[in-house]
Amino acid sequence: MKKKLRHEIKFHINRGQYELLKSRIKAVLKKDENTLEEEHYHIRSLYFDGIYNQAMRQKISGIEKRKKYRIRIYNLDDSVIKLECKEKTGDQISKRTITLDKEFCEDIIRNDYFFDGKMPLDFYFDFKTNLLKPVVIVDYEREAYVYKYGNVRITFDKNLETSLDTLDLFEKKTFNTKVLEDDVIIMEVKYDNYIPNFIKHLTNLAGVNQSAISKYTLCRFKLIELTNRR
Repeated sequence: MKKKLRHEIKFHINRGQYELLKSRIKAVLKKDENTLEEEHYHIRSLYFDGIYNQAMRQKISGIEKRKKYRIRIYNLDDSVIKLECKEKTGDQISKRTITLDKEFCEDIIRNDYFFDGKMPLDFYFDFKTNLLKPVVIVDYEREAYVYKYGNVRITFDKNLETSLDTLDLFEKKTFNTKVLEDDVIIMEVKYDNYIPNFIKHLTNLAGVNQSAISKYTLCRFKLIELTNRR
């Protein structure tokens, strides 16, 4: 099956730029259907890496083609659990997703599972050959807007945190630490083959600059920093 490629552009923005962009985007784009009354939804991802930290090292080294695995839940609810492989080449991404039940998810986290058709063979091969294991929890709140032409999706990710005391994906009372200052928000723009000019114009007016940001890497660095202080 041919992978569906999308463009992904990321920005670090401040609170003032966020308020300006939000007011303009809300006027022309629709809220994502998953949005709660508070204008956002919560995302928690448990990321995996190998014993040599291949995913983190590839990102730091700027390797053009790379991938990473995560298990993701929404609003701290275990009714929808997704195992995802995100592959990136330049500014293009593809994402393959399978839905897990909680029991099989916990088997994967414990590395106590066998290939039986529940997990695609290529996923299984990567996990076993690269000795993938859970390494960090990434928590944040996402505000999302969509535009059907070009399949555009603009998200604002706020309150990025990582857990200091657990890798338990389903633990609701975790001891988290902030990874970015309150004034820093991550904006992501994703689209298929083209992005409408008026959306490009919105970001240009706000004076935001593209940035190579990885929430996964930021959280790994934060944990390393805190560990070294002990």
